[in-house]
Amino acid sequence: MLAGGQEKELKTQYEDCLYPQLGLCHICISHSKVSGYPRFVREGKRQLISRYIYGKHKGDPPKGMLVLHHCDNKSCINPAHLYAGTYKDNTADMLRRNRTNNRKGEKNNNAKLTESDVKEIRSDNKHSQRMLGRMYGVEKSTIASIKNDKTWKHIIN
Repeated sequence: MLAGGQEKELKTQYEDCLYPQLGLCHICISHSKVSGYPRFVREGKRQLISRYIYGKHKGDPPKGMLVLHHCDNKSCINPAHLYAGTYKDNTADMLRRNRTNNRKGEKNNNAKLTESDVKEIRSDNKHSQRMLGRMYGVEKSTIASIKNDKTWKHIIN
């Protein structure tokens, strides 16, 4: 619980950090962010502002529960957009909204090959896997995985 002065100061900070946006999100722009989530220091501990706002309006979430966003906007602190959920709920929400980092093929930031490279590798019967690896700047095992359809399975020749 915050002391009266702290509560008033936080209310002022809350009002100062709002930036109304279409869709009625309340965007916090004044506090430090971790992975896009605004946070502040309360009683000597860092806390997510969305969790604090949820608690003020709906009561503290049950132990082990997260505060999630209906609007999918990490900076939003509109109480109407916040709800309590489990890690499983959060993961299901992430997958439903296609916000996963599990990117295939060229969409993967670590990809060294393009989809056209993979098609060429699969159709090339003249060069050895070792030679193809040198030509494309990858390991022989990478070429073997491509040719044996262990990787880049989503590419059809």
